[in-house]
Amino acid sequence: MDIGNWRPIALQPTMGKIFAGILADRIYEWAMRGRRISFPFQKGFIPGTEGCFEHNFVLNSVLEDARRNGKELAITWLDLADAFGSIPHSHITRILTEMAMPNSLVRLIAAMYQGVTTRIEASTGTTTEVHITTGVRQGDPLSPLLFNLAIEPLLRAILAKRATAGYGVGMTKWCVLAYADDIVVIAHNAGALRALLHAAGTAATRSGLQFKPRKCATLHLDHTQGKRRILPTAFTIQNGEIRALGEGEAFRYLGAPKGWKIKTTPTEMLRTLEKDLDALKGSQLAPWQRLDAVRTFLLPRLDFHLRIAEFSKSALANIERKLIVAARDGLTIPVRGSREMAHLPPQLGGAGIFPPRITKDILCIVHTFKMLTCRDPIVRDMAWHGLRDVVHRKTGRTLPAPTNDVLMQFLTGSMEGRLGADVGDTTSQWSRARQATKSLQKHSGLYWEWSKCQHNLNLRLLHPTPSNKTLSIGPNHRHLAVHLIRGAIEEGWRRSLVAKLDQGKVFHAATRHPASAHFMRDGRRTRFCDWRFINRARLNLLPLNGARRGMTRGETTCRRCGKYEETLPHVLNHCTLHSAAWTERHNEVQQLLVDSLPRGWTVRVDRRIPGEESLLRPDIVASESPSGPHHIIDITIPFENRQEALDVARTTKREKYVKVAEQLRERHAGAAVHLDAVIVGALGSGDANNDAVLRPLHIPDRKMPTLQRKMVSAAIK
Repeated sequence: MDIGNWRPIALQPTMGKIFAGILADRIYEWAMRGRRISFPFQKGFIPGTEGCFEHNFVLNSVLEDARRNGKELAITWLDLADAFGSIPHSHITRILTEMAMPNSLVRLIAAMYQGVTTRIEASTGTTTEVHITTGVRQGDPLSPLLFNLAIEPLLRAILAKRATAGYGVGMTKWCVLAYADDIVVIAHNAGALRALLHAAGTAATRSGLQFKPRKCATLHLDHTQGKRRILPTAFTIQNGEIRALGEGEAFRYLGAPKGWKIKTTPTEMLRTLEKDLDALKGSQLAPWQRLDAVRTFLLPRLDFHLRIAEFSKSALANIERKLIVAARDGLTIPVRGSREMAHLPPQLGGAGIFPPRITKDILCIVHTFKMLTCRDPIVRDMAWHGLRDVVHRKTGRTLPAPTNDVLMQFLTGSMEGRLGADVGDTTSQWSRARQATKSLQKHSGLYWEWSKCQHNLNLRLLHPTPSNKTLSIGPNHRHLAVHLIRGAIEEGWRRSLVAKLDQGKVFHAATRHPASAHFMRDGRRTRFCDWRFINRARLNLLPLNGARRGMTRGETTCRRCGKYEETLPHVLNHCTLHSAAWTERHNEVQQLLVDSLPRGWTVRVDRRIPGEESLLRPDIVASESPSGPHHIIDITIPFENRQEALDVARTTKREKYVKVAEQLRERHAGAAVHLDAVIVGALGSGDANNDAVLRPLHIPDRKMPTLQRKMVSAAIK
């Protein structure tokens, strides 16, 4: 309801935005080469950096250093009033001129902001044109860069006192961190902070900017002489008093709460997440839609908090239990179903509900890795200094500084020698990364290593995929670290599931081809009864007499034929009372293949080959022409008693028709005859070897995945 909370959006022509983007790229190169932007202290809108996370890391490191080494520390978070909308246009042109920007560019930018107007649409009508004389335009590619250049005098006024007022960590002194208008000032004591704030206030006034003291905050910590206290010291800026944070009070900087003895668990967000989970459970969405909603809309809410907020994993226990329940409800499997089924991604036949506690561990490790391999040398050196300091305390200050190999052993979680000693040190980013690595090693085989030949840090994964034994993640692939570690953990869950004697048999075959789980994301070609059946059947959790667990088995014979034990393979493939269903299943898969063959071929279905002595009737004999080539294809749908059962079925079919193929080859004077089988599991497992069978049939590569998915759905149906 307050018009002061709104900023006009610049509705420029597309060509104007393209021109502004080209101009911004060229000015950025000029500004960075000439050091006209205070990088690395200003990281707002700077390509190639993760400014939010890097600045939060620096601030956390400063707080940890003061606590661990018994120092005094004074911090102020500053808030500019209408930062982007209040910079005078005259100030922008003046600063650009002082920075020695070519006059042609200065005149061009001044012309772009000359005569700018806006109008406001309301329910009562549209206002007349309002002339804009301050602020950069929202929606203009050039605006972020102009803003950074316009507030440079403010940052340089603070940096001018860095040597005397800054807080030192290792070889670097920090006095200001800026992400566009989000500014934090750091000093080694209260007097130094007052000097920095005075310089900032004077520079802001000269630039036509105004701070809002009531929205700023200060934190004055004193850890000297064994004290651990927070002081209510008064600070001012532009003659306004700044609020002093007390114990337990937090200020949110770049999305992360900062303060002394504060609670960082996002309780409100977790409560909202639980409420939305309950709403999804009672909705009329299909089960696969509910699972997709959890993966797409609910779980991503946690990622930012898991990466920046320092809270215990126990705080996630309740929401994780509810997520497991939601996954089992969506899959319609009972409690005794393997938990891996809830966590495996949909392409492997699972619900894809990744546990938040494991996500937190992954993000902690990747954040640590990115700071240790940061492209900003100051942040990277600060990270290595902090790691060496923590490990040096653990191994003993009297010993030499730890080597890189010892640092890697510490991060990997080694308990050998002094690395296993409890020295009572405070929790740090490095100890959290160490604990997270130990937690993930079971399923991913993750460990840290130092490459002596390349002289850099790597993350090593064991068995990251079914085909790879090891994978190394180096600094150049740091942007893929989360994806690769997560994939390695999912592969660990897959290995754990298929190793189970009872519930893993089908998944040993079903996880080898993507068509086996094509319906898990969108339910395509899947009825509700198919969905309720298949997820339980693949885990062998159907209520069959021969599949009871954890109780007196009682009668185990088949309720239909009364002859054999009532197991899932018997019901689907051996009970003769279901022979009509076997035939229908076989014929539907067969017809799908026949319909996919090229037009003009001669196709014989379930018939003897004319002129041949054999009484065998292959399912499909397709001839491209009377003289060949000829294709003999048989369809079989075995039960997936692991992948070996599918391989045996294929071998059996080949052996059965090998003489028929030889006779056909002799009859047509050595014409090419291709003999093979198409295998589809009774529970919808696609066989990866089918691709090699279908390709000689001239079925286009773009159509083969669809054909495989249709065959899987037909078998399940």
